[in-house]
Amino acid sequence: MLRSLSLVSHSSVPAVNGSPSGAAARQQVLADEAIQALVLDYSGLPKSVRFGFAFSREEQLAWLRAAAAEGVSLVVVCEATRISMYSTQGECRRAFRAVLQTLATRRATIAALGSLAVVDKTELLAARHLLERASGLEGDGEFSATAGAAIQTAASLAASSTALGPTLSALFRAAGNVTRRIRLETELGTAQSSPAWLSIEGLSAARIVEEELAAWQAQEAEALRAKAEVRAAEVAELGYAQEEPASLTRLRASLRAQNSDRERSLVG
Repeated sequence: MLRSLSLVSHSSVPAVNGSPSGAAARQQVLADEAIQALVLDYSGLPKSVRFGFAFSREEQLAWLRAAAAEGVSLVVVCEATRISMYSTQGECRRAFRAVLQTLATRRATIAALGSLAVVDKTELLAARHLLERASGLEGDGEFSATAGAAIQTAASLAASSTALGPTLSALFRAAGNVTRRIRLETELGTAQSSPAWLSIEGLSAARIVEEELAAWQAQEAEALRAKAEVRAAEVAELGYAQEEPASLTRLRASLRAQNSDRERSLVG
């Protein structure tokens, strides 16, 4: 099971060979920067087993520092019944490695790995998953005030460890907006939260999630467009340098020869 978890699908930047088109470079940026989420759900395990998935702040910081040392982004949200890892497609294999290694070597979790419910989400589905969790609404219609707090704690730890990165920073800022707006614009979590009231307020929560998701998408599209243009320009420059070294060398040699001939004619 753990071996399959470690093989999360991802896209890596190909080595520049010749001069790839600017369009290919742009597409690679879009693929690499896509959000990747890996969720390990142990809600179906006995409470005695779930206890083994409680990770200390020091352990979480160790994961984040390992990611930062590799130059990749990572946020790990630890909740009572699940652990959720977030990174980008281009970085997720290296980012998730330390967490998965801990699970593989921790005696309390080894036996339970085969019973975990594993959810692998990419791009918009991953972003939506986070924002829905930040709203506090569970799949069964219940409301949890602790989910938003856990998400913000995880983002703060990642930021303090320099593992947050610009892509995850924007997404988790949107998640924070969802949690804040749920608190200010709805009555979820108050004494009036009966099943019928939850159903009504759940519609407001869903609207908030959609609004923040749309705002994040627009912001992310602009940021990715700028990154893609920079990458395309870099690839084009590198491609020209790789294709033309002989021509440049011959040009320099020709200019040197012309200068030498001119100098000899002047001397003569």
